[in-house]
Amino acid sequence: MNSVFQTLLYKEIIDAMRDRRALMGALLYALFGPVILASALNFAIANKEDDKAIYIDIKGAEYAPVLVEKLAQQHILPLGSGAADDEERWREQPITLEIPETYRANIEQAKKVSLSLWINTAEEGRNSANQRVKAALQQYGNELATYRLVLRGIDPHLLAPYSVDIKDHASAQEKSGMVMGMLAVFVLMSVFVASTSIAIDTSAGERERNALELILIQPITTTQLIGAKLIAVSLLGSLGAFLTLCMTSLVMGFVPLAKMGIGFELNALTIITITLAMLPLAIFAAAFQLFCAFQAKSFKEAQSYISLTIMVPLTIPFAVQFMPHKPDWVNWVPVASQSGLIESIAKGQEIDWLSIGTGAMLTLLLAAILAGWLTRTLKSEKAILALS
Repeated sequence: MNSVFQTLLYKEIIDAMRDRRALMGALLYALFGPVILASALNFAIANKEDDKAIYIDIKGAEYAPVLVEKLAQQHILPLGSGAADDEERWREQPITLEIPETYRANIEQAKKVSLSLWINTAEEGRNSANQRVKAALQQYGNELATYRLVLRGIDPHLLAPYSVDIKDHASAQEKSGMVMGMLAVFVLMSVFVASTSIAIDTSAGERERNALELILIQPITTTQLIGAKLIAVSLLGSLGAFLTLCMTSLVMGFVPLAKMGIGFELNALTIITITLAMLPLAIFAAAFQLFCAFQAKSFKEAQSYISLTIMVPLTIPFAVQFMPHKPDWVNWVPVASQSGLIESIAKGQEIDWLSIGTGAMLTLLLAAILAGWLTRTLKSEKAILALS
């Protein structure tokens, strides 16, 4: 590394560190993402309703006391039987079960009974409760059908020629798919978000302050200048990913994932491995953001362009998730390759190093193309002075 390039790189890093408020704002995402993830998981665990009481409005409960008792055994209770505070959330647009007067007579005569269950599928947070009530009614209906067959001397097993005993051999760590998917998105976004401020300032900002023109009249090449900017911006993106992983490891210790049957661990080796795997993506993010910023005519326009680049780590992983049959080449796509690596490492699964290496090479290739294009662009006075 020659002295001119070292000086340029030192200058870029010092400029990035000088604006403390912009730097802290960029790196604040490293704290924001993991805290949001931990808070969302804690909320989901706290509101898990599998063992919590559900209060429903049962009209005609006196006609089916056994049914009401069976529902109560599964913590589905009639409104008015519990504390006011516990029932408060269930009183507005309650789940309503209507039992006809002919219920007892029809049951005794082995006739079909029509029950009416009123639910609101559009109400947020009620789907789990709706499913629990429907499942409980279906279960009791199956019990009644079994009793009727037994009374008629018919083996009820004739209606169930086989049973399926599902045995899940996935480990607690492998079941952490949802957590790993969210973590991957936060880490990928941190690479782009953390480098945003310095990418704008070192490109459109320098040009607007007329500093870029003064730098280029020095005995340096545009290749050296773009290389220094690329390294400085990518270092900040890598730092964002590293801090996000460290904060995630810290805050996830306060989330009782065991209640969801999920195992999660981010040790020092895993954090270092993922951070190193993010380096190609950080270089690509830096090249992409610098390229977009230099196409803008002003600082504000550059902010608009770069804000769109943050959608890249969101769009690609979601698009991959919705693919019904994911082809092998998807594992080579930049961003998708790094996202898959994070999930594989965190789940303790075997890593396809060929796909990961190919994805890293393609990511670096795209970064090199963007950097080369940008280097060629800055040789023009129109690009340096933002002339039309």
